[in-house]
Order: sequence, then C-alpha cells, then structure tokens
Amino acid sequence: MAGYSRMLMYVPSLILLVSTLSLFLYVQDRERAYIEVLLQDKVKSVSYLFQKELQSYIDVAEQFREGVSSRGGVTKENFRKFARDLVTENPDMQSIEWGTLVDAKDRAAFEKKMQKFYGTKILITEYNSQNELVPSSSKEEYLPITYVYPVVENKSALGFEVNSGLSQFHALNRARVTGKAMLQVSGVSVPLQNHTENQDNFYVISYVPFYRSVSGEREHKNAFIGYLAQVISIKYFVEKLLAQSQLENINLSLLDTTEEQAVLIYQQLGSEDTDNIAHTVAQEVTLANKVWTINLHATPAFIAEIQSSASWWVLLLGLLCTAIVMIMQRVYIQSNISLKQQLANDAEGLHASEINTNLLAVTFETHQAILITDPDAKILRVNKAFTEITGYAEHEVIGQNPRILSSGRQNSEFYRDMWSTLLATGKFESEIWNRNKGGAIFLERQTITAVKDAMGHTAYFVSVFADITQQKQAEERIKYFAFYDPLTLLPNRRLLLDRLEQALIQAARSQSSGAVISIDLDNFKEINDNLGHQCGDEVLMQFAQRLTQLLRKSDTVARLEGDNFVLILPAEKIGQRITIEHAISVIDRILLDGKQPFILKESEHYITVSIGVSMMEAGGLSATDILRQADAAMYKAKAKGKRGFCFYQDAIQLLVEKRLSGNK
Repeated sequence: MAGYSRMLMYVPSLILLVSTLSLFLYVQDRERAYIEVLLQDKVKSVSYLFQKELQSYIDVAEQFREGVSSRGGVTKENFRKFARDLVTENPDMQSIEWGTLVDAKDRAAFEKKMQKFYGTKILITEYNSQNELVPSSSKEEYLPITYVYPVVENKSALGFEVNSGLSQFHALNRARVTGKAMLQVSGVSVPLQNHTENQDNFYVISYVPFYRSVSGEREHKNAFIGYLAQVISIKYFVEKLLAQSQLENINLSLLDTTEEQAVLIYQQLGSEDTDNIAHTVAQEVTLANKVWTINLHATPAFIAEIQSSASWWVLLLGLLCTAIVMIMQRVYIQSNISLKQQLANDAEGLHASEINTNLLAVTFETHQAILITDPDAKILRVNKAFTEITGYAEHEVIGQNPRILSSGRQNSEFYRDMWSTLLATGKFESEIWNRNKGGAIFLERQTITAVKDAMGHTAYFVSVFADITQQKQAEERIKYFAFYDPLTLLPNRRLLLDRLEQALIQAARSQSSGAVISIDLDNFKEINDNLGHQCGDEVLMQFAQRLTQLLRKSDTVARLEGDNFVLILPAEKIGQRITIEHAISVIDRILLDGKQPFILKESEHYITVSIGVSMMEAGGLSATDILRQADAAMYKAKAKGKRGFCFYQDAIQLLVEKRLSGNK
C-alpha cells in the first residue's frame, strides 16, 4: 500500500511532462502553419507577376496586330520599330519573328522579294531527314520567316519554313485555327540558331495569328496571312520576376504541366542541392493553352529566420520544471520515510513544510518575472527577471503594493474582474500594460496564482509575467506590411484590390463612374543601372510623395511592384464626362509635375511617365479585369512613344484626342 502511494506521488510529474511535450508540439505546429501561410502568400504573388508579365507580351503583340491592320499590314519598317523597342526594353525577349503565308504559285516572287530586302539570296528552306538545311519541297503553301529581330544573330532563320513537320496540335497551327494567341515551350529560341552553349535554357514562344479583314464572321482558315512570334528566355524572364519579389533564402522552380508528363523548364537549385529544401509550396497558373506550376522551395535558413525559439524554451522549461518537481518529490518521500515519527509529533512543522514546498514549486528562477505577495497584496519577494524588466531593485518593492507598476491604461472594472476571477478560481491570466521605474510603458503577459495552505486558505499570490512588447510590435509590423509597400509606405496590391472592389460596389450601387490610372516610369531601368538601386529607391519614394500631394484624400495611390503605380479615382455621382475630365486633370498635373527634376546625388534628373486609364463603371468587370485594362492602356501609351496617356476604352480615347486637337 505504501509503494502504491509513492507511485501516486509521481503522477503530477508525469502529467507535467505530458503537458510540456503537448505544448511543445502545439507551438511547433503553429509555427509550421504560419510558415505555410507565408509561403502560400509569396507563391501567389509570384504567380500573379508571372501571369501578368507573360500576358502583357501577348497584349502588346495583339495591339501591334490591331495597329498595323489599319495601316496596310506588316512592313519591314513597322516590324523593325516594334521589335527593336520591345527587345531593347525587355532583356528576356530574345527575338521576334514575322512569318508570311506564301502560296505555291507565289514562292518564286517571295524569294525574289527576300533577296531584294536583304541583298543576298534567300530561299524557302526546311530540314531533311539528315537534319540538313535544304530548299523546301513543293507544297500548297509555306510559312517562311520573313522578318526577324535582331537580324545579325538570327539571319540564318530567314526563309525557314516553320510549318514543316509541325503537327496539328502545335501552338502555331492551333493559333491559326482558333484566332487566339498560343504558347509553345522550346529548347531553342529561333530555328537554325545554335544554342549548344546553353542546353538547359528553355524558351516560351508566343504565336499571335494575323488575318485580313473579311465580311461577316471571321473565317480564320481563309483569312490567315501570317503570324508574329515572340521568343522569351525562361531564364531571364524568371530572373526578372525574382528581382521584383522578396524571396530571400527561397528558391524557385517552374514546370510546364500542360501535358500528363510535366517538364522542368527552370530551377534555381542544382540537382545536388535538393537536400537543402526544408518546405515547398506550389501554385498552378493557366495562360492561353499552357498550364504552369510554380514551386517555391524554402531553405533551412528561411525556416530558421521565421521560426522563434519559443517551442524549445517551452520544452526546456517544462523539462526543468518536471525534473525539479520529481527531485522535490523524491526528497520529500525520503524525508517522509526517515522523519515520519518526528513529523507525526510536530504537525505545525509539517504544515510549514507543505507551504514551503508549494512555494518552491512555483517560485524557482526563470527568464520570466516572478512577484510574490501575501494575502493583503504586499510584495514579499521578486526574482532577478522582475528587476530587469521593471527597473526596480528588490529592496525598493518589498512591502509595496503591485499597483506601483500601474500604467493607468486599465480601468477599475478590469481590476474588479481580475480579483473576482482570482478569488473564485485561484488563477487569473491576461495581457496588461504596466510602467517600469523609468516611466516607459510595456505590455506583459501575466498569470496570477493563489497558493493555498493545508487548510485551503490563501497563503500567497504568485504573479509570473513576461515583457511581450517587442513581440506585439513585430506582429503589428507584419500585419501592416501585409497591406503596405515597405519602401514607399503606399498601399500594396492586396490593399489596392480590396479598395478597388469596394469602389466597384459603390459604383454599381450609385450607378456612377470612376477611373483607375496605371502609371509606369519611363526608362526607370537606366536609373538603377547607371546610378544604383539606392537612387532608384529614392526616385520611387520621391515620386510616391509627389503623387500623394497631387491627389484628394478620397483618392487612392498604390505601388504594385517595381516602378508601377496605380491611382483609384472613386466613383461619384457627377456623370461620366466630368469623371473623364477629372481624370485628365489629374493626368495633366502628373505630367506637369514630371517637368520638376529629381535630386539624386546632388544632381538633377528628369523622368517621364506613361499613363493608362480605364473607366470604372457598373458593368460586371472584376477589380482584376479593370486593373488589367489600365495596364494594357499604359502599355499602349508607352508604345506610342512614352510620356503620354491613353484610355483603354477606344471611344473615350477618340473623344479625348478630338478635344486635345481642338484645343491646339
């Protein structure tokens, strides 16, 4: 029976050990969940940038198609200007090709025309079974490459018959049949070009079909005249995205998952570094006929940076508590055996020993502050952590009431609830603002426990607390930068989309109209390349401040990424015409402000902007759709020569152009 009683003495230690391990596992699980949410947010952001940038190339090609269709079609001059601007501004754009549909009867005339264009004999060619370049065999029609940029590096591609050997499922043939842009992943950028020096680089080729105008419904098969192909280096394209994203200690891989067998087309990690992956998240992106999967691989360094040491402290302190309790229990049992007769004759001594044992079990030294009071709330003892947190020495607080730490932020009702709970349950837990000796206010997480004597009366109150001010500030900072750009302190994409959704709801409710303005700094890359990224950041901060000063308080200015800013002019019941005039007025102020120099390294620099505008009305469009329209209009303005603006809605653009021409 005595042995059974001694075993029962160790039950609290076992419970404490199990509780410690459970709490340790719970804290680690919460940290893993936080890391998962953080990585999911990052992979969604990168996926959006990937889709947006790739879609922008398709949009630019389609705008070129619409532009040349009204001016006599594609010529060597307008193709060269379009391709040169696009390749110059986008290092990931390796080359651009124009291929013409040539009937069999027109083959000789085409080859003669090519010789005239380039001053050398150029034939329609194809590969034979020995992979040799030979004149193309007779066919009903050909799709030879007519123009290519840059020409010098890709001159051997001129005249190549790209339709030779292509299946009906190839992106070019699908684009011809459907009339829509299609994408193709390839291991080489331009047919015939030698890429043996970089076998691991993949390219995305965008095929945009061109047609002549026909009456009635467009008949793609009969109206097709040629195609525009944009060859984009996956390596440089992804590196551009990475430069716009904050992915420190995170590696990226990209797979083409359109077909059943996925193809790895880009990865930062080498095959020998796969063991350096601590966590992976994936996001699927669909664009045109392609499905991509973007994987982000967090390294152990990233996990270590995010994870705190809280779980290990919990485990350490829990095991320490368990060990102390077990030792004390063991000592108590041994003492109880050896001094049983003596303790039986001295009940008062046993009573005092029980109180001291309970007191020692609570008041051991930890990194948390400990304060012990008598039942009348007079301080009896504090530990070292208390003096470090509050600034009071032990002799300064002995005999005092804990209210000397009061900050005044809690009202009397708070303290009434505290005492009510403490006296009813013997325990009270809460976060409370207190003031240290120097007058600084700090936030603490405290637990007050009532220690009972053998008769069940309260002998002591023990308060254990920790300063969590910095932890709370860090949490608030994380929450803040989830919605604001850390460089300019402007709303970021997430907050912009939320405000845009609210503006659309208001527009639908009041049947009014507003405007969304997309702004891109022209030649911003030159500032970064020539003066450094620090000057580039200074330009972005100055420009953000200027925009804020030019707008009303009801307007929103946000930075999406890089040098791309977006304004929301909320819907008002003033009619579309006045809304358009207001938007033009804002744009005029922005363009006028652009004449003021930016002071960088004690010298003046002038930067122009390209602006796109999309009207925001009750029409069923989502916030993402309107933002994409504004971006497309901005790229259209940039294509017209930069330092200007353009409305997405063609009818409004015509009215604005007539007005501007009438004012001249």
